[in-house]
This record gives sequence, C-alpha cells and structure tokens, in this order.
Amino acid sequence: RLRSDLQVVPLRTLYYDSRNADLSDSAALQAFMDRIARETRPEDVISIQLPAVVYTEPLTLPDRSFLLTGSGVHMTASDPDLRFSTFSSMDFAGVRKGSDTDPDTYADTAAGTGLSAAGRVRLQDCRFLGWETAVSCLGRAWVSAADCAFIGNTIGLLCNSSDPDADDPQFTANTFASNAIAVLLEHAATPVVLDFSGSHFTGNGTDIENRCGQPLDLTQAIFE
Repeated sequence: RLRSDLQVVPLRTLYYDSRNADLSDSAALQAFMDRIARETRPEDVISIQLPAVVYTEPLTLPDRSFLLTGSGVHMTASDPDLRFSTFSSMDFAGVRKGSDTDPDTYADTAAGTGLSAAGRVRLQDCRFLGWETAVSCLGRAWVSAADCAFIGNTIGLLCNSSDPDADDPQFTANTFASNAIAVLLEHAATPVVLDFSGSHFTGNGTDIENRCGQPLDLTQAIFE
C-alpha cells in the first residue's frame, strides 16, 4: 500500500498599481521595489501594474522575482538589471537617430544596453528599439522572449550564459527587424533546443550568429 504526506504552503500574491503605490518616476519606482523586497517573503508573488509613463533612470530590481506589466510604459535609461522576473507589454526606447518610420538608421547611432539580465527573465510583448545591445544575457542569467519586437539595434539579443539549468527555450513569435545582428549566441551551457517558431527576421545584417552551435528550431521561423 502506497502512502504519501502532503505539505500545503500558502503563497501570497500582492498586487500594486498607481492607486496604492508611488510609481510616478524612476526614483519612486526604485524606492518602492526596494521597500517591497524588504517587507515581503521571497516566495510571495509581487505583481506591479506600471502606469503609462517614461522611466528615464536606470532600474535595478532587488534579488527577488517581480511581475511587471504595463501599457504605454517606456524605459529609456540603459542597463535595467533584472533578476528572475517577468516584463510584459513594455517599450525599451534607446538613443538613436531617425524615427519609427525609418528604422534602418537606428543601429548606426545606437548606444547602451536596453536590458541586462542578472538572473532569469521572461519577456512578453516587449519592444526594444535603437540599442547597441537590446537584451544582454551574461553569466548565470537566462532570458526567454515571446511576442517581442527587436528593431534597429546593433545586437538584438546577446546570449553568453553559463547556467546549465536554464530550461525555458521559448523565443517564439518575435520580430527582428533592421538589426545589425538580430541574435548573437556566444555561449549557452544548457542543451535545450531554442524554439524560434513564428519569429520573423527581416532586414537584418545577420539574422542569427550561432557561434556556440546551440541547437535551434527554425522550422516555422520566417526569414526575409
């Protein structure tokens, strides 16, 4: 006869938006997240709905997970440092010359890093425009992305990860347009097959530079 003991651990999900938190600018958002990290348990789920404002200063998420969502939110400062978090429906606007109707000029003057991951990061429906490196995944960090747009960057997605346990292979339904290099894979310690199903590559200098020979699923990707 088989017997098992179950231990039930309750998890709290805490929701914040501009009605119960000061999210008005970069300094206020940073102070709020630092305070929440001190006052909550690591296992608590923290969900923050950001208002439609432009955050102009670097943002560092404390060493815990966050779920950040927004519509019309713009991150313009370089190197927001993210740790095991999810970003949804965000615009990361870099420094560039040109306009949204002339993306071919962006990569020529792109500077800085749009997002630098220090842990595991999930991107959903985000837009990265006009960065030297739009998304940087270095060390034990890992990034996955779905339904995102990487437009007019020198490098759209840079991966040099030493995390052997990374297990999220999803890079599906993304748009990579007018980047000098859309995806640069320098190293990945995980053996998972990266899935680019539904992703659209158009007008890039190089679509995918796979220096480490990482296994890829490109069967449903579109290249133009």
